[in-house]
Amino acid sequence: MPVAGFTFEFAGRSLVLRELSATAADAQQLLDLTNRVAAEGLLGIDSLAACVEEALLFISRSLEHGSILLGLFDGERLIGHLGIDRIAGSESGSSAVDWVAGTPARNTGTLVLFLDKAYRGAGLGYKLLASGCRLAKERGLRRIWAATRSDNQAAIRLYRKLGFRPRLVTPPTSDPLSPPGSPATIYLELEL
Repeated sequence: MPVAGFTFEFAGRSLVLRELSATAADAQQLLDLTNRVAAEGLLGIDSLAACVEEALLFISRSLEHGSILLGLFDGERLIGHLGIDRIAGSESGSSAVDWVAGTPARNTGTLVLFLDKAYRGAGLGYKLLASGCRLAKERGLRRIWAATRSDNQAAIRLYRKLGFRPRLVTPPTSDPLSPPGSPATIYLELEL
């Protein structure tokens, strides 16, 4: 489903922002993009999935769960992705707990954002993030959490530009998601 009115100019071409769907084509695109960016070591994962079927299952489950999955396309090629996953139980104000603050999660989502290297530094990350935050607010989310490596200054600047505020820094020795010797993780929060 297209996100109404969202096309961005880049190097004389129109890029299209749309929601990803549970199709083999979108699964292949997301798998390829994630693997390209993961190879740079910035995502903290080696791969989204081992195959297209696993990526398709990821998309299907995410959409069923109420997640936002946006793709930024240059022609037929996916060059950017923003995902906002609603924390389980956050829509009802149930007993789910915010994964960083340890407080009840009410209308809270967690964010992932990445772009192909050739498209960085042109303001596309800002446009993608702003679009995703607007859509999240329209869908009832009131807070978004993001995590990044503390040495990823470009990501931290981007998040702060849109109003995210640091909430917590996890030292590398106590972060179970980071391999030994990796930088600390910084968690940022945005109230919508």
